[in-house]
Amino acid sequence: MATVRPEPVDSPDARLLLTEYQAEVRRRWSGPPPAEPLPAGAPADLELAAPDGVFLLARLDGRPVGCAGVRSFTPAPTAAPTTPATPSTGELKRLYVRPEARGHGLGRLLLTAAEDAARALGHARLRLDTMAELAEARALYADSGYADVPPFNTNPYAAHWLEKSL
Repeated sequence: MATVRPEPVDSPDARLLLTEYQAEVRRRWSGPPPAEPLPAGAPADLELAAPDGVFLLARLDGRPVGCAGVRSFTPAPTAAPTTPATPSTGELKRLYVRPEARGHGLGRLLLTAAEDAARALGHARLRLDTMAELAEARALYADSGYADVPPFNTNPYAAHWLEKSL
């Protein structure tokens, strides 16, 4: 039985899954090394904590198998967003399911829980960016109602920017 619940982003299980997420992103990245290194996680991940964010952990039979986070969206200072961000915009971060747990709907379960958490935080929209290499994630987002939007950050790994009204 799968469950999704809020978890402190600095808990041992959360850190384990975030480390695995970072390793998978590095492994799957096919582009040249960007000028900016892949975020180490700690400072940015702290934005996934209350009061402006939430970190969710999925467990299957008590074992940690996936995660997702939501934070309040703040455009990068160097980005030139074409759509103004408002306090009612959230950002989905770190959606990840361990390889051995894929194919059982856990990604969709985490995405739905993240959308519910974003609503609870007062967000009317949820944004995200993703790499070109993560085709299965893009398919999940498209199937869940996310639409392409112009780039809203300068993430060197991102190739797709998406948004959904909640």
